[in-house]
Amino acid sequence: LKTAGGNRITFNLQRTGVAMFSYVLRCGDITLSLSERSPNSNIPNGRLSIGSLSSQGGVEDVYRKVKKWLGLFDIKILSNKVSRADLCADMIGYSIQDREIRMYDEDYFITKARNTSEFRENRKITGVSIGRGDVMLRIYDKMLEIDKPHNTHKKDFFMDLWSADNPNIQINEVTRVEFQLRRPVLREFMEVGDLTEFLENLQKIWVYLTNAWFRHTEKVVDRKNRNQDKMKCSDFWIEVQSMTYEKRTAIRGKKITIHKSMKMLKAQLRGILITLCAGLGHDKQDYFGMLATMVKLSQDELSTAMKSPTTWYKLFEERQNTTRLEFDEPKFESSMLFNKRLVNAKQLMFSY
Repeated sequence: LKTAGGNRITFNLQRTGVAMFSYVLRCGDITLSLSERSPNSNIPNGRLSIGSLSSQGGVEDVYRKVKKWLGLFDIKILSNKVSRADLCADMIGYSIQDREIRMYDEDYFITKARNTSEFRENRKITGVSIGRGDVMLRIYDKMLEIDKPHNTHKKDFFMDLWSADNPNIQINEVTRVEFQLRRPVLREFMEVGDLTEFLENLQKIWVYLTNAWFRHTEKVVDRKNRNQDKMKCSDFWIEVQSMTYEKRTAIRGKKITIHKSMKMLKAQLRGILITLCAGLGHDKQDYFGMLATMVKLSQDELSTAMKSPTTWYKLFEERQNTTRLEFDEPKFESSMLFNKRLVNAKQLMFSY
């Protein structure tokens, strides 16, 4: 679809829907689910899910762009309700395996939660989960997660994000503190419960979660002592409590985040080139001969792919699969940009 200014916005339509929604459209880590239900139904007829990568640019900005995209089809959003929010802090330089801090040890926890679970890999602790249901806290090794092959695109993204203030910093250890909240709990902090109100109360929610719902202490908690609120927090948790967000003017950048790992794709290309050269009978020392062959093969394959412009444009745009929805506006008034250690709402539900 093209806007009036000629810019393209691309959603990929899934072949099948999901529970309660017949149509699922994806653009990077942004998912828009739609149904044919009436807007007066008790079940929302639309759901917008914004992933952790796109959230870094501000969910308010993403929501406004999707709203404008829907407006191109004369679709109006009558109301929206935040149904789930994942809030997190990425603690650079902290390791969950640190035996001095012991951030995985429930003997150092003061929490309203009743359940605690540990996660290990090769006998090495990788994370801990506190609580179930409407409020849950996970503390885990973020570097281990993004080092997995299917998450290489996330590694490229977050390494750039974490080193934004200091490009020369060497990042080896990152522990993520992530709260997951569902609507029954979110309603306690809001009257209307929409996105605007959620963003206005985000700091209040974070303070409650890190001060009243859970604290990590400097020393082992004396469970027999009823004055546990006087226990001193660990330096690690004091830094978590200090995380904040702020409003800034959005600057429209030229760089578009692409959900693909260029490093991995180049490695795959290298392997394919070696296989082709060996299969075509080249000598392993014949550098210029192999280079000439690769140039000729690339020209032939690209020419074949571009013979049908319609198919070519469609395939190219699908592979491009950018995370930003571009419109013909020259600039945006404002958006919510979060501290690099905080991620905002991950899922919204709205009706139209």
